[in-house]
Amino acid sequence: MRNTLGDEKFYSTMPADHTIPAADDTVLTYPAPSSKNYALLKTSMPALTKFTVCTWTQSNDKDSKGYFFSLATGKGDAANEIAMSALNSLNVAVKSSFQQTGIALNDGGWHHVCMTWVSSGGAVKVYVDGAEAQTYDNVGAGSTIAAGGTIVLGQDQDSVGG
Repeated sequence: MRNTLGDEKFYSTMPADHTIPAADDTVLTYPAPSSKNYALLKTSMPALTKFTVCTWTQSNDKDSKGYFFSLATGKGDAANEIAMSALNSLNVAVKSSFQQTGIALNDGGWHHVCMTWVSSGGAVKVYVDGAEAQTYDNVGAGSTIAAGGTIVLGQDQDSVGG
């Protein structure tokens, strides 16, 4: 179901193929944890040795894993090359190296979350609501995120797109 409030488009029920039109003003809402609530974005991006990913997230869920971003390429050891989740704490991952930040995002408020990564040295920086919140070193140092892949919003991926 698509609702429009002001200029923003809200999706509370995903289309059967889990795809939505790309737009800067789209909000996805997931009323309850479910394996059916997610959106797929197939990419043609090149291999990456550095990236920045930013998203807005809102949750008061205290029971599920709360993945809100994942990128899987089907190459390498990990299904999720990049992942962000929040149960009781924001967790970020590059390749299979997860970092628990200790930052709670499940307070029901909107939060702007960004993660940067540079392969050389494996430097990860996490920003929450515009402020640098955590830094880590040696996370996936020397690795490359494979080209292509699928981004899933709302869940992690056990395989590409699934």
